[in-house]
Amino acid sequence: MSDEKQKMIYAVGPGEINLDTSNLDAALRRHDWYGRFVVNMPKALGDPIKFETLSPTSINETSEVGNEVDDHDFASPIHAIFMAGTFVILFPFGIVWLRIFEKVRLHWLTQAIGVLVIFVGAGIGILLSKQYNRSKHFSSSHQIIGFIILFLLILQAGLGAAHHRAFKKTPKPTILSSIHRILGPVAIGLGIVNGALGFKFALVPRHIISYAIVIIFISIILVVSSFIHNRRRRRKAVYGTPAAQNFQSAYVPAEYQNDIPLAYAGAPPAYSRAMGP
Repeated sequence: MSDEKQKMIYAVGPGEINLDTSNLDAALRRHDWYGRFVVNMPKALGDPIKFETLSPTSINETSEVGNEVDDHDFASPIHAIFMAGTFVILFPFGIVWLRIFEKVRLHWLTQAIGVLVIFVGAGIGILLSKQYNRSKHFSSSHQIIGFIILFLLILQAGLGAAHHRAFKKTPKPTILSSIHRILGPVAIGLGIVNGALGFKFALVPRHIISYAIVIIFISIILVVSSFIHNRRRRRKAVYGTPAAQNFQSAYVPAEYQNDIPLAYAGAPPAYSRAMGP
């Protein structure tokens, strides 16, 4: 208490969280900024009104006084963008490449990129989890479901590759393709739901509303695209029927082929001599 140059630290924020608790296990987030200052402890004793903080010029230690440092949590937004963006946008459009445009190569390329992004985002999430007491034990529902989804994605990728190899040898549907078609939407659905749990787990539940709006918007695009595609396919199927082809090609049945319509009869034959009265 006799040190006239006692070093202190302070931290501020985040402002959107109203934390009013003395619980040592309370869920915390990183501060918005922090800094250092010094206190003349002998002068700090006694009447609080006379509390005095030394200025940097009075102690010649400016490197430790008044340095305000931004301390935003950049890893958490990156994790959210990677995971939510892949499950809500990238994976669904990868399905569109196959089911609507029938582009197999673009389908597996899009999904492979998505799996890679998911594993990078999961790695960021694991590193991020080790910074907080609420997440370092990996026991929350968001984390447990996340590990299950990673396993499903590995299984899904293996099934897709195995089915593709089998289909190239014998172009027939296999049990692998059936499982692949079911497992994909299940994994995507779990990922979307887990994204909402992630916002709540990160203490920013207000972002769930924006997240839901994006999901609804993407869903509308996919539904409208699927509707237009199916409508065009049905029209194409109708035009491919024998009746439609006969109509378009002006087909003449065999029993009428010997009849010559007047429109195709041509000019009357010329006479060889003049006809008198």
